[in-house]
Amino acid sequence: MRYNIRFIVALIVTFIPFIIDSTFACEKDCRIGVAQAFVDSYALELQPMFTDLSQKITKNLYYNDNTSLSKITTDPSLASNVLKSIYTSTSELVNKTLLQTVISESPRKIHDAIFETEPKFKGDCNHPKRVTQPPPGIAWTFDDCKKMDYICGNPPSVCHFFEDNRSRSIKAIVSNVQSHCSNGDFYDRIMSNIKTVATHCGIESDGVNYLLKQTGTAIKQHLDQFPAAFQMNFCSNNTCNKYDHKIKGLLLTYP
Repeated sequence: MRYNIRFIVALIVTFIPFIIDSTFACEKDCRIGVAQAFVDSYALELQPMFTDLSQKITKNLYYNDNTSLSKITTDPSLASNVLKSIYTSTSELVNKTLLQTVISESPRKIHDAIFETEPKFKGDCNHPKRVTQPPPGIAWTFDDCKKMDYICGNPPSVCHFFEDNRSRSIKAIVSNVQSHCSNGDFYDRIMSNIKTVATHCGIESDGVNYLLKQTGTAIKQHLDQFPAAFQMNFCSNNTCNKYDHKIKGLLLTYP
């Protein structure tokens, strides 16, 4: 019986540090919540940039003259209707669907940028000990944020190095946009949409192919130019700093 008691005590002593560490960290819900908070805030900055891209693409979508229209179809009324339909659907695709693609993918990108990229915001936060974890249901404080002055896995550490994590988040979103635009899937999705709309409107294959040829070059050019413009203007001049307090406040509510 004495052996069993000693064995149990040894197990408790061995695993107490792991139990403490597991609760003294930004766990899965915290990591996902923080990444989502960045995205929810920065989506407000994303929207006008995709609206601008949509306007540029649709403005130069096709040559709107009689010669070009006759190569799409011999029915002027049909040609006019299909071009209007393509204009509307392309605008909605870029301004809503493609934007939503970036928004929906960004939480994972930001999560990995903060918690899976060196130096990772993971690991023991007790050596040396800077802060005391509050009781369940009580949030960390902004004072805890100031005190936690080395990188580890708890919310105050993520908060203390917030400028670094803001920068990581912005770069993650920029990289995601670049991957879709520069030889990415956005071009194929826009062209596929144009083909679908034209075909659905009753345009014959020759007219569809001509339409794709006429629109493709300008669309690709705009998509090739967009990443550089996006990188230069997204969250530029500290425009995203206004969300810092809100994101920090949410972060500090996690245990």
